[in-house]
Amino acid sequence: AEGRESAGQEESCGSKMVYKVTDDKPEVYKLVTASFHTIGEWREDPTDDPESPHWNVLWSWSSKPKVNRADLNIWQRVNHYPGAFELTRKDALKRNLAYCKSLFKPDRSVYKLFDVMPRTYALPQEYVQFCNAFSEGITFEKQDPGKKTRPRINYGSDNTWIMKPVCSSRGRGIFLINSIEEVEYGEAFVIQKYVDKPLLIHRHKFDLRLYVLVTCFNPLEAWLYREGFARFCQVPYSTEKEDLKDKFVHLTNSSVQKVSFAFSAANRQYGRQSGLPRNAFG
Repeated sequence: AEGRESAGQEESCGSKMVYKVTDDKPEVYKLVTASFHTIGEWREDPTDDPESPHWNVLWSWSSKPKVNRADLNIWQRVNHYPGAFELTRKDALKRNLAYCKSLFKPDRSVYKLFDVMPRTYALPQEYVQFCNAFSEGITFEKQDPGKKTRPRINYGSDNTWIMKPVCSSRGRGIFLINSIEEVEYGEAFVIQKYVDKPLLIHRHKFDLRLYVLVTCFNPLEAWLYREGFARFCQVPYSTEKEDLKDKFVHLTNSSVQKVSFAFSAANRQYGRQSGLPRNAFG
C-alpha cells in the first residue's frame, strides 16, 4: 500500500497533473481532452485501467463510472457523485424538493428556499392529480339559452403546461400543451405548469447557464464559477396557440436553437439591428 501511494504521489505531483477520460462517448472525449489541453499543465493517463493510481481526475459521461470510490486515493477525484441522479433526473428533483418542503411550515423562510419549482406532476403515476390541476384552469363559455348546444370549453391562455422526459437532455422530447387531449407519453415524463410570463430581453426568451463545482456534500462545499452565459430563443416570445408548438419560441437549449433559421447570416444581421446580444445568434 505504501509503495502504491508513493508511486501515485510521485506521478501526480510531477510537472503536470494527470487526467483520464472514459471513451464511452467519443464527442465527450474530444471535448474534455481539448479542454484539458487548453488549460495546460495536464496530461492524459495512457493506461486503460480506471483504477490506476496515477490519475488525478477521472471524467466519465456515465453517472456510474467503473471505479471503486472506496479505493480512491486522496489526490483522486471523479466527476460524478454516487446518487447524483437525485438532483439531475427531473422526477427525482421534483420528489426531493417536495420532501424538503414537507419538513417546514409554509410561513417559514426556509420553506421558500425549496419552493422554486412550478406545479409539477410525474407521469404516469400522477396523471389523475395532473388532470385535477389542469381542470382548475378550464372555464365554460355561456351559450345562447335558445340554442341546444354544448357549452364551449375555454382552456384559457394561462393554462399551458410543458412536458419533459425525466432523464433526457438538450431539449429532446419537450413540448407544450394546453389541452388534455394533447398529453401523450410512452415513457416517464414530468409535466409542469408553464411560466407563461417569463423575463424577456427584446421580446426573446432566455436563460442563464451558470456553473457550480461541488467538492463536498457533507459538509456542503460548492464553488460558483465567475463566468456564465445566456442562451436565447431565436424567435420572439408568444403564447398564441399557433406558436405553442414552435420550439424556437420556447426552448432555449443550444442544441435546439442552433438549427433555427435565425442562424442564417441575414438573421444575425437582424439580431444586431434589434439590439440582441451577438452571441444570441451564434
